[in-house]
Amino acid sequence: MQAIGATGALAVAGCLGGESQTNDEENEPATEDDGLPAAKSVDVDRIARDPTDIPDPVDWDESREHDVTIRTERVTAEIE
Repeated sequence: MQAIGATGALAVAGCLGGESQTNDEENEPATEDDGLPAAKSVDVDRIARDPTDIPDPVDWDESREHDVTIRTERVTAEIE
C-alpha cells in the first residue's frame, strides 16, 4: 500500500503525466526582467522586541483566564 501511495503522489506532482515536456518557447523564462523595486525608507531600527525583556515569574498556583488584544502596526526595517 505504501508503494501505491508514493506512486499516486508522483502522479499528482506531474512526474507521470501523459504529455512529454518539450523545450518550447512557452517554457523559456521571461526576458522582461524589471528587477527589484526600490528600497523603502526605514521607519524603525528594529521590529522585534528585546528578548531579555521578560515579565517577572507569576505568583499564583491556580489557573487564570486572560483576555488578550493584539494590534498590528505596519513598519519598515532593514533585514540584518
